[in-house]
Amino acid sequence: DSDGESLDPEVTGNLEAGPDGSFSIRYAGVVVKLDGELQAGDAFTIERGDLADGSQNREKRSILDTIGLLRETLANDSDDADSRLQRRDVLSLSISNIDNAMNKVLGVQTTLGARLNIIDSSENELSEAKLINQTITSELEDLDYAEALSRLSLQSVVLEAAQQSFVKISSLNLFNFIR
Repeated sequence: DSDGESLDPEVTGNLEAGPDGSFSIRYAGVVVKLDGELQAGDAFTIERGDLADGSQNREKRSILDTIGLLRETLANDSDDADSRLQRRDVLSLSISNIDNAMNKVLGVQTTLGARLNIIDSSENELSEAKLINQTITSELEDLDYAEALSRLSLQSVVLEAAQQSFVKISSLNLFNFIR
């Protein structure tokens, strides 16, 4: 049972001999293959894998294998109890595997989207830097040297006048004003 205790009465299945000398037991849609020599009183336990996310016991298949198994299961026309149980289990596992595959694809899409955003941002920054460089280069190449010299001379004269005014104003005090 789910608590790990033996079922009372014990559940048994039909023992079938395989062509390779092995034996298999089929019960409730599950086939267990037994290799080696069987002895009277042999017992074994079958535990269902944990279906919780992140479990190490979870069955994983590729999406193509999952779809192939799903197709085979749906093509099976048997309508006995074992087949219905097996079909239910395969459908459940297939849906889970397809859901996991979709989540994986979404994760990869998210990663790629983030990388593309970084690339777009870098392209925009490079375009802006290129435009600034072209503007500065154009200004330097189109410089009228005569005009630049006259502006420099004018700014030098204005600077000297401002400095002389500052010197005269800073030397004034109240006693100079009274005289």
